[in-house]
Amino acid sequence: MNYYTIPVSPIPSQTLDVVLSGQNVTIALQTRNGELYADIQLNKSYIVRNRICHHAMPIVNSSYTGFVGELAIVGTQGNDTPNYTGLGTRFVLVYYAE
Repeated sequence: MNYYTIPVSPIPSQTLDVVLSGQNVTIALQTRNGELYADIQLNKSYIVRNRICHHAMPIVNSSYTGFVGELAIVGTQGNDTPNYTGLGTRFVLVYYAE
């Protein structure tokens, strides 16, 4: 399985527009109550809203959305719960292509 790292920054709230396997994807990461949450849009339509991010757990996790591949936040130094202060170094956003 091929995977790609998507650059993220150690800030509490950010939105990224990326093309993944030919798909126009908007990824929004927000911190609320110390937890990291993700919203994912595919071609400007939400396919994921308010998904809490856990180490290496699929964010999209539903084939019915039409999204090809999978996204996850992966810890580079263990399996701690992701937080914004480590984004881009301690925690990386990974796209797994089909």
